[in-house]
Amino acid sequence: MTTKITVLAISTALIVGVASAIATNILSQKKQQQDLKQISELLFADYDRLIKSEVETVITYLKFHQQNTVNSGISKDSAMLIAANYIRDLRYGESGYFWIDDSKGNNVVLLGREAEGKTEWIYKTLKGII
Repeated sequence: MTTKITVLAISTALIVGVASAIATNILSQKKQQQDLKQISELLFADYDRLIKSEVETVITYLKFHQQNTVNSGISKDSAMLIAANYIRDLRYGESGYFWIDDSKGNNVVLLGREAEGKTEWIYKTLKGII
């Protein structure tokens, strides 16, 4: 009789222990997924704030450069070349860079690549134009 009670007690303890371990594991995985999602959202938000701040800095520079150009009598073409060269060399973070498209979709600055001077707004895909 005591053997049956001992086996029953050990079996019950094992079942409770295994169930508890499984529940703890499931809850731990859910918490880990929630934490990972939150960290990812925070990182993307930080990255977005960084980009916004950097772009605002470039816009401030361009406004300052434009005002100095007007006041100094530099030609528009020369002023645009100076600004393009400046922005072409700007970087942020480890691999961030800036590019400029004009209001007609022509690329003005893109790291000195072939795309400069070409339109960026029309791309052809296998299914047509997007």
